[in-house]
Amino acid sequence: MPHIDTTLDEWVKQEIERLGISCKSLWTEKEYASYRCCSVSTAQKERHLGKGPIYLKIGHQVRYRPGDVLRYCFERRINHLTK
Repeated sequence: MPHIDTTLDEWVKQEIERLGISCKSLWTEKEYASYRCCSVSTAQKERHLGKGPIYLKIGHQVRYRPGDVLRYCFERRINHLTK
């Protein structure tokens, strides 16, 4: 997890470099679920409920931009030290 003072854009950039992914790549539902350590059906349920990161619908296919996924995860981090 990023240092407390790390900005969102800095962290996303570091994660993309750490994961070795292209900023232009798109993740499938399976790749997204794998990164989140959840099942594809959980990802689908989140989408149906209007939760989860921004996604793209290309025909019948769902795709995620890695930067959107990382931003979503970063924005939901919890720092138990600041309570």
